[in-house]
Amino acid sequence: MFAVIADYAMLEIIKVSKEKTYSFYKTGLKTVFNKDKKPAEGYHLLSQLLSSSLTSLGFKPLVPPQTPIKFPSPNDSEIIYKVENLVPLRLGTNKRAYLWKASYLADKGSKKRKQDPKPCILKHSHGDIQVTTEIVTLQYLKHSSIPRLVASGHFPEIGNAIVMEPVGIPIEEFKNDPAEKILKLAKEVNEALRYAHEKLMVHCDVSPKNIVVADGKAILIDWGIAMDLGIYGITNWIGTSSFCSIPVLRLSVVKGSYVYQPRDDFESLFYSLLHLLSKKPLPWTKAKDIEALYNSKCTWMNQNWQHLLNSFELPKEIANELDSMHQRLFKDPQAPVDTLFL
Repeated sequence: MFAVIADYAMLEIIKVSKEKTYSFYKTGLKTVFNKDKKPAEGYHLLSQLLSSSLTSLGFKPLVPPQTPIKFPSPNDSEIIYKVENLVPLRLGTNKRAYLWKASYLADKGSKKRKQDPKPCILKHSHGDIQVTTEIVTLQYLKHSSIPRLVASGHFPEIGNAIVMEPVGIPIEEFKNDPAEKILKLAKEVNEALRYAHEKLMVHCDVSPKNIVVADGKAILIDWGIAMDLGIYGITNWIGTSSFCSIPVLRLSVVKGSYVYQPRDDFESLFYSLLHLLSKKPLPWTKAKDIEALYNSKCTWMNQNWQHLLNSFELPKEIANELDSMHQRLFKDPQAPVDTLFL
């Protein structure tokens, strides 16, 4: 028997006997395969790499949903969006939803003109509230650095589904680019956040894994845990721990309730920017648990900030800009913050 045990960055295929362990960089759900090497219920998203590796071990590769998937237009009942050519995609996937790179055509029936398919992202899940949240959020938010909702719908076979564009490249692939380019991309995410906050929405999971670059422009993706500004209190940390704000992480140490603020999104963007500019892992990422991560981040953002900033060896102008961001976020931790960049 085999077990597939997955977390956000690493999926391991582990044979129960003490044979060699195979590891793959992929996201998925915990899945158990029976003796016939067929996946049990709960089989989840696997990349093409993983599918081919499974095939070499005797498993059947992932079979996409039947295509084309036909979505009625949210604006014009005469238009049907046909989504097809699905390719498994890791980017932005969580443990509960399938994510595909795909293509779509707008079919206007007899009025249809010959056209080329456009690239898109298809995300779908049975019973995952985050997909529903993302559909509602993207219906509301319209910004050049926020994904555009093409269509959405509910299907018995694949559950709630959303079609989005553009298709981007993970910002991690730009980590070795000049600091000026990374700052430009971060500014575009900053503007998307400012817009969302003006619309009384907070993202709640700003991190490098949720930023892609399409046609040279940064896009902030994965709005599945976004919430209305100032309405709901959280009692545990949410988001991606290494990039969570200190007030959100404090919930892992001190019991209570906290209302997520715009400054928390900007603080997460600040940590994302530090990560992209740093040649080494950020020091708090070595923490053994959430409480240790919280304490480490508090120390580095206060007593050890200048030491951390100097370790980046950045041009003086960029280092000064980072220092100004730090001052806005941490000089008065209670003060509202409406932008990371001036």
